[in-house]
This record gives sequence, structure tokens and C-alpha cells, in this order.
Amino acid sequence: KVLAPPVVTSFTTVGNVCHNNAITFNNTYTNGDGTVIKWIYNWNDGSPIQTMTTGTNVTHIYITPGIKTATLTLETGYGCRNVSFPVTFTVNPLPVPSYTFSNSVCLPAANIVFTNTTPNTAANSYQWSFELPSASPANTSILTNPSHVYTTQGPFNTHLIATNITSGCKDSTAIIVINSNTIH
Repeated sequence: KVLAPPVVTSFTTVGNVCHNNAITFNNTYTNGDGTVIKWIYNWNDGSPIQTMTTGTNVTHIYITPGIKTATLTLETGYGCRNVSFPVTFTVNPLPVPSYTFSNSVCLPAANIVFTNTTPNTAANSYQWSFELPSASPANTSILTNPSHVYTTQGPFNTHLIATNITSGCKDSTAIIVINSNTIH
């Protein structure tokens, strides 16, 4: 008897596809003759082939952005394998958040101006947070280039999260920027 191999009906990425982040892959299949006992993933990025014994979603991290192709091969308890099923997708780069700030300001209302130097600024949204226990106004901003008023000397941390508005990829940076050399 010739046994029918299993058939992959879909193999796709789920959610945001960003480098240096876990990318989730989903698959559906039909068994053919016998039950599928191995899901064999080739990520085609130099990492080892990954063999799983369940068909649940699997994750993989690509360390570089760009166009990638991964393949899924199924194997039954009889040893029958399908023709490898490829999926081609784009792994998006993370934004690289960065900024500068005013070098010197004076109390009692030291207004620090933050200049966003993140590359490709227009393609991102921003979430700033300014560490200060009793800041007024609020400790956050969504402006590209915000300012914040400090009423005491630091040190204080600032934190910037940049999110690419197309891909959903995001990254953050934090810098101790406000100290006695900045606020006088």
C-alpha cells in the first residue's frame, strides 16, 4: 500500500514581525495516512533545524531584518513526509530611538527641551516618560520633541519608546540626563 503524506494547508506568521523579537508562526494541516508526530521547521537563517512533537504555534527570533523564507515539513508515525511548505515574509527592522536634551537650564522652573534624533522620525510614534515623583504637568508625552519642567536637581531618568506606525515594531532607550550639571 502506498501511504499518503500529510499536507500543510497554511503556514503563516502571526502579529508583528520584527527582528530581535520572537515571531509567532501558525500552521494548519491534514494528516494523510497516519498521524503527524513531527513538525520540522527550517528557518533558513543558519540556526539549527527545529523539530517539535506538537503542532502548536512556534516562535523564532531573526537577528537581522529583511525578506526571509522558512519551511515546514510534517512527518507521520509511518515516516511519511510532505513536500516542504515554504512561507516568505519580511522581518521588519526595529526603530532606533535616540535623543538629545538641553545642556543647561535654571531653577526654579527648569524647562528641559528634548530633541528626538531617532532615524526616520516621521515613520514612528513616541511615548516619553520623565522620572520625577511629583512632576507637574504629567510625567509622559507623545510629542516627537517634548519639553519637561523640573523643579529640583536630579538625577532623573528619561525613557523613550519609538514604535514604527506601519510594522508595529518598537524599541526603547533610557538615559540619565538630568543631573546637577544640567539643572542649576
